[in-house]
Amino acid sequence: MKWHEMTWTDIEERLKYNTVTGLSGQEVKKRLDEYGPNELAGKKPKTFLQRFFAQLADFMVIVLIIASAISFGLSIYEGEHDFVEPIVIILIVILNAILGVL
Repeated sequence: MKWHEMTWTDIEERLKYNTVTGLSGQEVKKRLDEYGPNELAGKKPKTFLQRFFAQLADFMVIVLIIASAISFGLSIYEGEHDFVEPIVIILIVILNAILGVL
């Protein structure tokens, strides 16, 4: 028999439920033991560092990090030791990641 064809009394008997008083204490305990609590399983929240490194996984951020490394390498290769540009790029990437997390 389908649910929509059943009477309220038949449904109450089948579900062991009373529309006026609800479930009995014994039935609640039995259902908790059988099915567990009625809660959604939540995901473990990500830590600050996980969210920070997730910000660094963006394609354009990776391009900026590579550009900074190239600029740093060229400064050493040319003997200029002018590290302002790569440091500024890295600081901007870090600031962007922190703001993205917050």
